[in-house]
Amino acid sequence: MTIVTGATAGIGRAVATELARRGATVWAIGRDATPTRDTARELSAATGSRVIPGIADFARLDDVRGLAAEILDRGDRIDAVVHNAGIVSRERRVSADGFELQLAVNHLAPFLLTYLLRERLAASAPARVVTVSSIGHAKGAINFDDLQSERAYDYRRAYYQSKLANVLFALALARRFAGTGVTSTTLHPGIVRTQLSHEYMGNPVFRFFESFISISPERAATHVVRLAADPDVAGETGTYYRGRQRVAPAAHARDEALQERLWRVSAQLTGVTA
Repeated sequence: MTIVTGATAGIGRAVATELARRGATVWAIGRDATPTRDTARELSAATGSRVIPGIADFARLDDVRGLAAEILDRGDRIDAVVHNAGIVSRERRVSADGFELQLAVNHLAPFLLTYLLRERLAASAPARVVTVSSIGHAKGAINFDDLQSERAYDYRRAYYQSKLANVLFALALARRFAGTGVTSTTLHPGIVRTQLSHEYMGNPVFRFFESFISISPERAATHVVRLAADPDVAGETGTYYRGRQRVAPAAHARDEALQERLWRVSAQLTGVTA
């Protein structure tokens, strides 16, 4: 069984489709009930595989807890978790739990979901956790003095912070799963033609130029699926990819002290044990 978040559109839908086409049972996770159930039904019909709808708004940590409980109650093994769900918010908004929305959805929700599924992942080994980040992580900084961007909000800075958090989390997770058979990798799938990229670009002129350099969700999905399922990267952990190319993430993303500090803060914010 493979879990794909943000599965109703864009990269997530393409990833869920390809994994189901390969015969995997897929949990397709989405925020809204109707489109998520429609997606599961459509993908199941198109691929012949079982696609299960999972409803969870990642802006609500209680939804994440409920989703984890639902998955665990089924008792199935977990072959992979693909953390793909993400947002861009041009105005500062807060989650149901009072956290800056990009930090909440892009980082805290996948952090909590993985934490709650950690024992099932270990029991299912070999298993994989794949976190979709961005090349923008290199521009990011974790502002522990204003983590929720309350004093000054710039949507790009908040987005970069959340994408850096993705890489820091994935590398810290790899250490925690060392020796268990569970791997953790992260990637920049490319500049992709999705609603999220449109929100990020904002300016119509930027969107015009984006059309010349961006790739389709289906092509981006091939890079994600490779890390989630292909045998040539089996056992590989603690790595970062740009498309299909394994590269070093930004130097500050490799800082273990920073990774561990963020882990502790994330655990405190989500109410779990570090």
